[in-house]
Amino acid sequence: PPVRRQPGAPTLRTIGNIHWFVICGLWAALAWLVWAGLLTITIIGIPFGIQAFTLAGLGLAPFGKKIVETRTMAAAAPRR
Repeated sequence: PPVRRQPGAPTLRTIGNIHWFVICGLWAALAWLVWAGLLTITIIGIPFGIQAFTLAGLGLAPFGKKIVETRTMAAAAPRR
């Protein structure tokens, strides 16, 4: 699912993101990048690797972001 910026409270969001980045954001993003690189080696792992790259960006600064579902599972199911 895509990640969108959530409006509201920019000061608290910035303080939270700085605190997160210093404590563990950099390490979380590096871990996701390593996993993404390993997953994209195989053909089956490429979609998972692409999603891991997205999570690496989200791992750097997660506050103020919202995961938006583009379609529900019911809408994606084939109709009979």
